[in-house]
Amino acid sequence: EWLATMPLVVGTLAEIVFQLLPFALLSLGFAGFYALLPATKVQWKAALVGGMVGGCLWQLNNLLSVLYVSRVVANNKVYGSLGMVPVVMIGLYFSWLILLFGAQVAYSFQNRRAYFQERQVESLDQHSREFIGLRIMVEVARRFLAGEKPVTGAALSELLGVPTGLAGKLLQALVSAQLLAENQQGEATYLPMRPLDKITCHDVLHALRSNQNGSVSTRDDAMREQVRGHYDRFQEVQKAAAGNVTLATLAAEASSPVKE
Repeated sequence: EWLATMPLVVGTLAEIVFQLLPFALLSLGFAGFYALLPATKVQWKAALVGGMVGGCLWQLNNLLSVLYVSRVVANNKVYGSLGMVPVVMIGLYFSWLILLFGAQVAYSFQNRRAYFQERQVESLDQHSREFIGLRIMVEVARRFLAGEKPVTGAALSELLGVPTGLAGKLLQALVSAQLLAENQQGEATYLPMRPLDKITCHDVLHALRSNQNGSVSTRDDAMREQVRGHYDRFQEVQKAAAGNVTLATLAAEASSPVKE
């Protein structure tokens, strides 16, 4: 009644605010739930997006339930108390569905880059994997040389602009080859496992190649040995070139300012 005594514009705005207030409160509540409850770090921006979706759907579900209950009360003589059973069962089902759907929206928003880059990873060739792995090693070495704190896999992924999953696989390959040391206290961080002048580019490339799922040998004939001889010579030339460049050299070049 007090809204009727207020000016038309103010009363209209106040009415709109009161109608939207449940949506806002539920959205904030869902956002807090999505941000604090999971046993992993959830960005507040992602939690707010999921909370807005979950909160709005929850309030719409409440409005539809109220509408249905009003119809049940009007037809109480026909259905009796059994008319409330579908409300409780369907309401419980949709409540859990909305809660989980909002959580999925928050997860998808936080990992949206990974979805867009997933197809790139599937079509990634070996040369690209080796180049990204070499960049990871150089960045870890550069930070170590500069005395900065160890870097995490997520930070490397963000810095280099590569998918988190791909960065994780390459890091594990480098750890398995004993080129990187992984500190698993809290969020995993990475440091060089050997002196930088003892790690060559060939070591990095060899670690990324030997991590693949084996190889298939061809039929043993004269042509096989001839091709094998040429292939081995190619590998020796590449090994000689890559073996002359150490990680210390690349890290020093990365730390120095770029000359225009």
